[in-house]
Amino acid sequence: MSNRLFHALALGASAVLVLSGCASNSNFHTARASGKGQAHAFTAFSFAQFSGDTLVLLEDEDIDTVQTYVPQGIFFELGGMFGLLDKFDVGFKYTFPTAGCVEAKYTFLGGSKETGIFSAVGVRLGYTSFGDADDGEALARVEYSLPLYFSYYPAEWFSVSLVPAYNGRIYTFGDVPLQNLVGGNANLHLGAKYGILLEYSYFRNLTSEWNEIQFGLGVTYEFEKLLFN
Repeated sequence: MSNRLFHALALGASAVLVLSGCASNSNFHTARASGKGQAHAFTAFSFAQFSGDTLVLLEDEDIDTVQTYVPQGIFFELGGMFGLLDKFDVGFKYTFPTAGCVEAKYTFLGGSKETGIFSAVGVRLGYTSFGDADDGEALARVEYSLPLYFSYYPAEWFSVSLVPAYNGRIYTFGDVPLQNLVGGNANLHLGAKYGILLEYSYFRNLTSEWNEIQFGLGVTYEFEKLLFN
């Protein structure tokens, strides 16, 4: 792929960070590295819900705080990871209609081998827009995540992964404390060049005392020599 297309991809990922956010707790990745010049993409549907206390966190009674803080329902998502180095990937995720993030992952165990046990550390940064309140104030939040990946590939076309993570949310409106979430994702991936990925995620919001649960179903595609000749 030409440098021009590589720069376009980088610009597109930056635009996702500026224009959208990371409302979804999904993580459709495994610990295995893409490999330098390789990449994978996914498109998925996720269903999110919450349970537990529905605390009112804003003094403004005109704002529906439950819907504002915990997006629920079915989300369409797409994203991908690109191998800049043999063990270092960068990528993005977009959650329609107003959510997305950029992310990076370093595989310190297993690299880009086809089978075996893999482990990686990652970081994710996003921005979510919820629209405007009745008084015209923009409702948004900055989000970050620190995931730790563990994957087992008994075969190249099959993997099981666990991704414990800490998620933080910083709201840009109202008198809202930093939201701290602890939990993780589990996913099952079937396929090589084309694949199917099933995911479950559970996060406990320690600040607001509710559980955020999500189910996802996605399809994946592996690219070869996407970024470098």
